[in-house]
Parts: sequence; C-alpha cells; structure tokens
Amino acid sequence: MNEKKELVKETKWVKVYRIGGKALSYESKCLTEGLHISAASIKSTWATLTPEEQLEFTIAFAPGLKLSAEDEEILNFLMEVGSEPVLGNLASLYARHSDRERVLPFLLSRINPLEKRCGNYYQALELLKDPRAIPPLRRVYGGYRRALEERELKPRELFNYLQCCRALWVLDGSAEFENALRAMLVHSNEDVLRRAGQLLSPTGEGR
Repeated sequence: MNEKKELVKETKWVKVYRIGGKALSYESKCLTEGLHISAASIKSTWATLTPEEQLEFTIAFAPGLKLSAEDEEILNFLMEVGSEPVLGNLASLYARHSDRERVLPFLLSRINPLEKRCGNYYQALELLKDPRAIPPLRRVYGGYRRALEERELKPRELFNYLQCCRALWVLDGSAEFENALRAMLVHSNEDVLRRAGQLLSPTGEGR
C-alpha cells in the first residue's frame, strides 16, 4: 500500500514531502525537473543563504556519473567556504573529483578528531581508492580502538568507527578490519548491529 505523500514545502532547489503523516522526504529539483545549478549563481549567493538553505542545496545538487567542469568548480568553491554539515553531505562527490591531489589532502584533513561526524569522509576515501589514505586511516582506527577500551562509545561514534573499518578493509585488505566489523554483529544497539551487517556486504549497503 502506497503511503500518502503530502507536499510540506517547496524551495528554490527542493520539494519537501511528508510521507505517511510522519517522515519527511526531500526531492531534488535537479533530478525531477532538470534544474541546472550554475557555479556563478552559487558563488554570488552563497554568503546570503541561511544554513538551512545551504543544506537544501547539498540535497538538490545531483551531478551525473561524471562531474562536469562546472560541478567541480562548485565543489572547489565549497571546499573553501562550506560549513562542516555542507561538506559532510557532499563528501562522496569529492571522491569523483578529477583532481585527486587536491581532494585527498582535503578529505584527510576532515578525519582527525574522534568526536567529529567523519563517517562520510571515510566512505569518500574508500571510494577514492587511494592507498595513501591507509596510514592516516590506520591512525584514526587506533584512536577508536583505544577509546573502545576506555569507555562505551556513543552510537554516532560507533557508526563512524564502523565506516572507518570498512574503508580500511577495502583499501588495506587486512582481515583485522573485517573481524572488527564482525565483532559488532553482537552489539546491543540494533542500529549499530544492522549497520555492521550492511558494511560487511560487498557494496557496503546490505540488502
């Protein structure tokens, strides 16, 4: 049975629907209406946008499988001025950027603090498939392991840890990281357990 879809809000870039009277769903006008977002318009208006509008842009911005020169111009600009939530939402797109020498240091610079929401950056480094990311990721992984010995990590920290394990498993190939993921299949938090199972699948998304 199809759940009722109610339009809650329409903005420049997205339509927001309420599904089944509860959950909100964001629909990109780039995907549904062919809206084109130019680099010039983003550069000229970005500073005037509210944080909510900036996040809505990241939801709407949906380049094709191959980034155009203009897409990369937008990403380059946001690399310099984007907030943490904005950059986190766009992290996977940076893995498709043609200038790996610029993107790799940028992604690695976002993964250091344990308390940050780094999962999207770990995933981006996995997609980038650059072996130079392995030593920095191993250092971060070591930080998570020490923290696990000292205290109980919050679910968000555990999600980040799991994504770090997944990235290292793919890039390094060591069974150590696969085993670290499997060890979380008995975790008391069902969301953490489910995510570990997803990341153990070939695609990292499960079924």
